Amino acid sequence: MNYCIYLKRRKGKPFCKLLNKEISLSCCQECVNKEYKTKKVKNLFYKKCTTVVKKSTLKRTNALKNGKNVQKGAKKQQKSSRTKQTDISMSVKKKVFERDKGKCVICGNMINVMPNSHFIRRSHGGLGIEENVFTACTNFTKNKCHERWDRYKCSDEEIEKVRNYFKNIYPNWKEENLVYKKR
Repeated sequence: MNYCIYLKRRKGKPFCKLLNKEISLSCCQECVNKEYKTKKVKNLFYKKCTTVVKKSTLKRTNALKNGKNVQKGAKKQQKSSRTKQTDISMSVKKKVFERDKGKCVICGNMINVMPNSHFIRRSHGGLGIEENVFTACTNFTKNKCHERWDRYKCSDEEIEKVRNYFKNIYPNWKEENLVYKKR
């Protein structure tokens, strides 16, 4: 970028060394006595006239080009071991949905169901594995089985039904094997 070699900053304001006084940017732009130099500008007064790209913006742009997801001003959040263990991966969801044949385990509904209910809840350290996850109705259905399960509003018969369902599919199924254990 071209800039006048006489333009400096003094006390946070533009100052012309040639005229030896404070000036406005418009006055500098109209000056006929300018001597230009080409330089990468870091001067605050040129930011109004030109677009200066910050280093952080360049880093984000380069990261996005390389396929990395970088948020502005955010540090990379790392999940704890427990969070990773209790999350339900997409592959587990697919296997569970196929295993349950797309039906709610509690009521048998096939519309608006998702394989994202933990038998042993995440808050209690329930792992995100096939033996602990089952398909239940979402909030868009009349029964709302998933919400009732999460809010402890299922009847004892429904809880026993899910427990027996797992025992029929997995012969060695035990509830104590479904809980996160710190290594």
